[in-house]
Amino acid sequence: MTFKPDKNFLSTLRDRLIESDDSEHNGLEKGTIVGDEYVVCDPVSKGGSGFIYTCNRKSEPHKMYALKITYPKSANAARRFQAEVNASYRVKHLNVLRSIDCLFHGNALAYVMEYAPGGDLRDLLDNNNEIPMRTIFVVLRQLCEGMSAIHAKNIIHRDIKPENVLFSAEGHIKIADFGISFTSDLTRITSNGALVGTINYMAPEYVKRGIFDTKSDIFSLGVLFYEIITKTLPYGYSRTLEELIVKVENAPIPLTELRAEADYQLSNVISKMISPDPEARYQTIDDVLFEIKQLEEEYLFNNDPNFDSDFEALLGDKSLSAGISVKWFNFALFLCISVILGSTMAILLYKLKIV
Repeated sequence: MTFKPDKNFLSTLRDRLIESDDSEHNGLEKGTIVGDEYVVCDPVSKGGSGFIYTCNRKSEPHKMYALKITYPKSANAARRFQAEVNASYRVKHLNVLRSIDCLFHGNALAYVMEYAPGGDLRDLLDNNNEIPMRTIFVVLRQLCEGMSAIHAKNIIHRDIKPENVLFSAEGHIKIADFGISFTSDLTRITSNGALVGTINYMAPEYVKRGIFDTKSDIFSLGVLFYEIITKTLPYGYSRTLEELIVKVENAPIPLTELRAEADYQLSNVISKMISPDPEARYQTIDDVLFEIKQLEEEYLFNNDPNFDSDFEALLGDKSLSAGISVKWFNFALFLCISVILGSTMAILLYKLKIV
């Protein structure tokens, strides 16, 4: 069963993690048992917020999970981890990384998540010369669907970037890392007013005034969409917030000038998403999702009827195209049934005339 982070657990989490110290921690050894249930397998990465490993359950030795071990040194770091656990538990959607369990391991906290072995979107952007438009539309749609589920729970992600978009073994998009998310029922993550996030994906109203809402996520997602299609950032790479503020005031190069397949309609959608004025953007992610679905259907109808034939080569599985495949299958089935019924009626009418 999926772990539920109740108030008592989260209160204990804050108290224990504030006192923890990872200054001499070198990670867990393979075979370490966490919580009497999870067996550590291999290290995946080490970041500022802790260590990530693959693991499995004693009762399910062949099923892999991701295990995050964290040793926060401050109350603020503890609150961030609390936000990640709480937010990921609340959102249950195919395109959002699923929370499995959360337990203490000594002075640290062990957080068990769904394992996404397909790498992240940064890998895809760096390792492919050009992503086919048919694949891009699926990625954009699934990102919108995952973000819609997040916003439906009154959560603002605040750190949308390629490194936080993972791929499952089946090729599904998985939005991850709620470490700096914000919800209406949690205190503000940064107590000192410092900005958190990744500079090149921050919305201008957040950079200038510290204000953020769901439209800030829409801006970040628009920047990511632009990068997926063109392999460049709309406002170029910025090393400082001051540099970003200046660049955002200038309109980016239209998509159509960098990618001929990206027609003006898609270009207009993304331009609206990354408008410097929050009120000029789409007001909800569902509005963006509607537009992307419409454009995807038009593209497939006009350009690529054999849409799902090449997914395996790019993402290792055809599951991303399953929705489209089912739609065409249903259409073909409808036509066959219609022909059979029509033929049967014609034969019956002919026989009645003879009689």
